[in-house]
Amino acid sequence: MSARLGRFVETFRGSSFPTLAETTDGERLVIKMRGAGNGAGVLLAEFLVNRLASRCGLPVPDARVVEIAAGHPWEFGTDEFDDLLQKSAGPNQGLAWIPAARQMREDEVLALPEEMVSQIVTLDLAFANLDRTRDSGNLLLDPAGKCWIVDHGSCRFLYREGKAFPKELPVGHVFRGREELFDAGWLAGMTPELVEEVVGELPDLWLREEGISREVVVGRVGDCLGMGR
Repeated sequence: MSARLGRFVETFRGSSFPTLAETTDGERLVIKMRGAGNGAGVLLAEFLVNRLASRCGLPVPDARVVEIAAGHPWEFGTDEFDDLLQKSAGPNQGLAWIPAARQMREDEVLALPEEMVSQIVTLDLAFANLDRTRDSGNLLLDPAGKCWIVDHGSCRFLYREGKAFPKELPVGHVFRGREELFDAGWLAGMTPELVEEVVGELPDLWLREEGISREVVVGRVGDCLGMGR
């Protein structure tokens, strides 16, 4: 079930204008709006990876659809932000808010335990993530010391045909060279039934804007998980 935007709280740096918001039922989420230049394809990729991984117990913020009403009033920000808001009426993406989390430093990332690195390597190889570099590790640390794997909009699996996993992480990936830590066991909970359920939650508008069908999405995710073998 989708939520409805109540009010914006704070906007953060990023090409997709990630913005902390409250829904009408008081839940706090980080909203990524459809009207950003990256388009619906980024939302599709991030929603699928985050929702599937979270449902399987991996340290990835859950995702849900957030509806923004047409003509939502300008509460703060620049003209550019308001223009983006008005272009984003309808379904947008909300990610679970991790209070007081911060970006991990490079030395902290490189010191992560092997099990955590295995989870990151497995997700990024399976879903073809192109953006986990030393400069933008896209890993957060919460006050309890837990690492969270975030920002999956650069996963390119929807545009990759073929059932074989890539054998190497992309050049520049912070864990390139540690591909031996790939462990399909982390993906075991992503059953065909769960994939069908999560794909069924995707808004029709995102699919139309990206020109892709649910059937194709199910197939591409299945290829990532080896279901088609």
